[in-house]
Amino acid sequence: MNTKSKKKEKEKKKKGKNPKTTVADVTKFLKKSGYIFEMEMAKALRSKGYKTLQNRYFLDLEENKKREIDIIASKEVNDIRIYLVIECKQSLKDDWIFICSEQSPERFYTEVKHLPMIELSKIRDQKIFDMLHILDYKKPLAQNYITFEKKRGKKGKGEQIESSLIKLPKILIYAGSKLDYQKRTIFLPIILFSGKIFSARYSDKLVVKEEGLMQFQRFLDSDAYTEKQIESKRTYSALIEPYIFDPKKEEIDKIISIAQSFGNLFLIDVISKNSLKRYLSMVEREISKISIDKWAIKPKKSHSLLAGML
Repeated sequence: MNTKSKKKEKEKKKKGKNPKTTVADVTKFLKKSGYIFEMEMAKALRSKGYKTLQNRYFLDLEENKKREIDIIASKEVNDIRIYLVIECKQSLKDDWIFICSEQSPERFYTEVKHLPMIELSKIRDQKIFDMLHILDYKKPLAQNYITFEKKRGKKGKGEQIESSLIKLPKILIYAGSKLDYQKRTIFLPIILFSGKIFSARYSDKLVVKEEGLMQFQRFLDSDAYTEKQIESKRTYSALIEPYIFDPKKEEIDKIISIAQSFGNLFLIDVISKNSLKRYLSMVEREISKISIDKWAIKPKKSHSLLAGML
């Protein structure tokens, strides 16, 4: 190797040990992370007239700490506040497959999370929420899921889906505890995915379809959201780790009250990135059909859509 070649090799090794970060490096890195996806989705929501907040905290009573939610979005339609809590999930290697093992899965009026609460018998008899996609049997409702690694053609871990399914019911409960109970509100928990979503059914043969919207039922099966369990946990945390979890009793009482009102069964919408705007248009059409005369509330002074948000 001549002197010139040795010099180039030495410079190459030196550059490898102490590389200089460029704008292109940072851009590439951020695009691989989930932050840009979150910002892109928040912008898409704002373009549809939604007021948004990003990276807000909520109290997770089960894990005894504050946790983060990606996006909160709110918009008023037909004198009803549409309140979205959204977990954004980006994956450059996986697609998601939802298994629909039941031919006609049950849907329940209690899955419509709303404030102020209406008696279940009234919801049923007057069909107040029957126009919502939450109760639409034609929408695909999954009982299981699997992730698919595109390059390897193998099963993925599915951690992104599971973590969101665990978090969203808790976020919804916490959000409900912070809002004005007398403002008509429909809550929608959403997982917004950057990749493709598929449904898989079996009826005589396997049927696989690409979907823009999937739904998944999830129970909040946690003793932490009962009054007795919360009180003991609050006392323990105040003695051991007050800096992690030290909410006031009044705040806990509100969370418990909403948890009891909402019940423990939640219906979570899973949406692909490219279907977000179509989904929002669908939701707004549905909300515009709700009879506010049947959902009567006491008149109250006007208030901001985002007042009291997380």
